[in-house]
Amino acid sequence: VGVPTASADSITTNHAQRIVSAYKGTWTTPPTDSNFGNTTNAPLLGNGDIGAVLIGNIDSMTIALGKNEFFSVAEHQLKSMARMGIAVSGMTGASYLTEQKIANAQVDGTFGLSGNTINTTSWVQATDTTNNLFLTKFTYTGTGSKTATISLDAANQNTFTSTAGSSGDILYRDVRADNTDTVGGITTIKARVATRVIGTTGTITGGQLQFTLTPGSTYTLVTSIMSNKDSANYQAL
Repeated sequence: VGVPTASADSITTNHAQRIVSAYKGTWTTPPTDSNFGNTTNAPLLGNGDIGAVLIGNIDSMTIALGKNEFFSVAEHQLKSMARMGIAVSGMTGASYLTEQKIANAQVDGTFGLSGNTINTTSWVQATDTTNNLFLTKFTYTGTGSKTATISLDAANQNTFTSTAGSSGDILYRDVRADNTDTVGGITTIKARVATRVIGTTGTITGGQLQFTLTPGSTYTLVTSIMSNKDSANYQAL
């Protein structure tokens, strides 16, 4: 049986794009609530399979990551998956502006301090819900260099086994939605979050990925989020 697809005539499509383009969400202070009992008030991203919530300023940002199938069979509930940390040195107290642009499904950030500015653009690849690429592009203007430190941690409210590791310049974390591989004969969900930087050479130090930002250059943090439901080879790097 074929899967039905939604379609619209060109007039409807063009008007929809025009209307949606007029709207965006704007934050001038960083959201801080990271334990979500209800809908968060932070910028959101996703592609229908994974979701990301951006919390905090650029010196200590947390990106909470979730996935549709990351469900605990034993607990009968969707579980938190993982958290990515982004910390840029020398930016504590920076001004904060993020814009969630609905039409092109991205979040743009501008963070400034003492004449130094970090601009970010974050989005989730919409055309591949197997490899699930979450990307953040960094552009730095100012003087001197900045160090970006990226961490991968277990999610809040998920005490199941979580292990970190690295391979070359790739940092990864393995997480699971149950403590055992099967529950009642049902295969449980496991996932890997793996990240690296494009545009410079990253280094793994103390279980964190670090790279240097220099003025006028652009860098892209590329993160893949895959589960054993996406592929039996979800841990391949």
